[in-house]
Amino acid sequence: MLIPELAVYLMLGSAMFLALALQALGMRAVPVAACAAALAFELTWRELGLTAQLVACGGLLLVLGAYALKTLAMAVRHAF
Repeated sequence: MLIPELAVYLMLGSAMFLALALQALGMRAVPVAACAAALAFELTWRELGLTAQLVACGGLLLVLGAYALKTLAMAVRHAF
């Protein structure tokens, strides 16, 4: 059972890093909304235990990763 728990912590840590990087560059709405949605999902389905955590953290990382890839890939973002 240690491997899934480590995977959850790694996904959550990566998602939080992306959220903080996006917020530092002035993009605040999407990271806050994505984190709130992941928290709401995890609280709603908490009886599933580790499975709910895996899905919530994986989804959060996927959403924030896709958004960061889209927005941070623009050269204009780095010009200010």
